[in-house]
Amino acid sequence: MNTAPTPGPDAPRPPRTALWVKIVLGVSLALNLAIIGLVVGAFARVGPELKAMPGVNYAMPYAMALPREERVALLRDVRRTTNLPSRQERRAHYAKMLQVLRADQFDPDEARALMSTQARVMVAAQQAAQDAWIKKMATFTPQERLSYADALEEALRRRRPPGKPRQ
Repeated sequence: MNTAPTPGPDAPRPPRTALWVKIVLGVSLALNLAIIGLVVGAFARVGPELKAMPGVNYAMPYAMALPREERVALLRDVRRTTNLPSRQERRAHYAKMLQVLRADQFDPDEARALMSTQARVMVAAQQAAQDAWIKKMATFTPQERLSYADALEEALRRRRPPGKPRQ
């Protein structure tokens, strides 16, 4: 039996969450789920060696065409030779965004600045990976490049959406 008094009609109601806050949280949740889906999909296809590389879906065929040992070594070199933020620093960016989203007053300029920082990091990581890939390709003999081109073509063919014919 509940012994708590029931509030009367004049009792104050708890404050309602503003509609814009609900929308921002909904969009944030959707983006987080999309990112989680991309990461899980990447792990399912190639394994954890690509987990720290942003923009991995676009670069995936280039990486997958390399033999596993070379792919792992290339990614290890990219991580070692770049000034990219550590995993801890990247998590701090997300933590800061969570603070911005949870603040009583949403600050669009601060959110934009954080997202710009994350975009710059992603571009820097992509550029570092491209530079490492080009450096690697420059060491290949013509025959190795031909073999790699065949492997790349096969990787691209495997990424074709189901039901889409080969061209």
